Amino acid sequence: FNEALQTVYDFFWHDLCDWYLEIVKPRLYEPANELDKKTALSTLLHVFQDTLRLLHPFAPFLTEEVWSVLGKRQEESLVIGKWPGGGTRDLETEKTMELLQGVIKAVRNVRRNFNITDRQPLKALISAPDTLQADSLKAHDGFIRQRAFLEELEIGINLARPANSASAVVGPFQLFIPLTGIINLETERLRHDKQIQQLEEYLNKVQKKLSNKDFLAKAPPQVAEKEREREKELSEQINKLRLIRTELKR
Repeated sequence: FNEALQTVYDFFWHDLCDWYLEIVKPRLYEPANELDKKTALSTLLHVFQDTLRLLHPFAPFLTEEVWSVLGKRQEESLVIGKWPGGGTRDLETEKTMELLQGVIKAVRNVRRNFNITDRQPLKALISAPDTLQADSLKAHDGFIRQRAFLEELEIGINLARPANSASAVVGPFQLFIPLTGIINLETERLRHDKQIQQLEEYLNKVQKKLSNKDFLAKAPPQVAEKEREREKELSEQINKLRLIRTELKR
């Protein structure tokens, strides 16, 4: 039950709302033509209706209410409606979308890691291993620029890494984002050093607690397990910050 709900939730919240809804907004509000707008709206409505059907067993009253105001043409109640039928999958398109999402997420991670606002225009370079791979991304460069808020995007083969740039690997591609003029490198170094120091102090306290035999003997198992999980989380955070710090040093 829980896994089924989580699957539908992830699709609705992330795939439909986070990605598809944002992708089609220009087609709804700035359509190239009326047919394109109707196509996008029809697809969005169809997927939303089927998602309500999938969510209905988990949230019957809420989904029934939304269904009732979705459109007067709805004649049946969700509780007696048909379960969505299986459809065909375009695996090649799914693979392409996963790659584009990976590139966009990588840019967003750079923003988050270096304290750059979401709307700050950035320049990005994507280095591909060959012409075929480069062309596959160039076909969607407008989409990448739109979703990652990139002012400039250069896609080429075996591009050199610019000085003072953040980097990431997405599948067969290397992503570079020049940071000169975007952030104060020394300020960011100091900020990350402070964060690392604070986390290391916290980690040291957790590790001392876990090495205390009296604590382990008296603490309930779930409390000790929670401390072990915290130790793992802190170690991962510190390692991540150290990698970013290395980037800044370069």
